[in-house]
Amino acid sequence: MLSYWLYISTVGIHPNSAEEALIFRIAKERNRDLGVTGYLHRERGYFVQYIEGSEDVLENMKNMIRADWRHSNVRDLETGVTLTRRFDGWDMVFSNEETNAFRDWQSSRGSIPDISSAPAADILGFMLDTTGCGRLETT
Repeated sequence: MLSYWLYISTVGIHPNSAEEALIFRIAKERNRDLGVTGYLHRERGYFVQYIEGSEDVLENMKNMIRADWRHSNVRDLETGVTLTRRFDGWDMVFSNEETNAFRDWQSSRGSIPDISSAPAADILGFMLDTTGCGRLETT
């Protein structure tokens, strides 16, 4: 059984910076080594991230992210277990509002396009739609 964590945090670095590229590169390598898959999206000064893997690995990652100066106001949106990986084969997907805007995705559905107050189901739906993964089952 796999655990997952979806969170939102306030970003402490500039968009499209070397620091942002470094986060993605290191996360991708670390995730591959630890058997974690997921999706990281940056929009309007926020990171939203969904990660899935073993429970002990995710607990360690939660602690690392909460202690990381590049994230503040880390807020859990959803945690749980899943029978299958939603982002199988994706060590780490990364997108930002320039490549895939959540606000556009929400607006096209007639919902309020504010990522900071969006329901977890909407954020996860956006992530699944933009990768073509489309798996929503949880236990």
